[in-house]
Amino acid sequence: MDVADSLAANAATALAAVRDLMPSAGGNDELKATLHDITAMAHLGNYYAEKIRGAAQLALFDTTGKPGQREAAVRHLLFAVDHWKRYASAYTLQYRQPLLYNRVGTVDLPAFVAKTEQDVAIARLWAPGTVPDQQPVRPADRPFRK
Repeated sequence: MDVADSLAANAATALAAVRDLMPSAGGNDELKATLHDITAMAHLGNYYAEKIRGAAQLALFDTTGKPGQREAAVRHLLFAVDHWKRYASAYTLQYRQPLLYNRVGTVDLPAFVAKTEQDVAIARLWAPGTVPDQQPVRPADRPFRK
């Protein structure tokens, strides 16, 4: 939860700085572009903060079965959807969509809204005890030995 809080705090700081700096950007297109990028990244930070909070609440609900925790998970994930929409909107102000990236292929950020909405649907339908208590340890999950 500390990571989520840190992401949200940094995003709020960035958005406040952009609000303060944008009026002085004037005709400086490079500064405006940078400020738009900062805005997009701040919204992405807020998205991840809410996604982490939603996942944590859903994990608690999985363990305890308390409906309030599922409701909290859904609420956080709905906030995440909103932040993704803001991120995609800010990003597409400067960059055409979809974009072709050499390692991942075509990426269309506005189209990913549907994926964020699927997270909400999953949380709404989640049944307690879905995740087994003991997961097998994969070799990649073992820490390095000295």
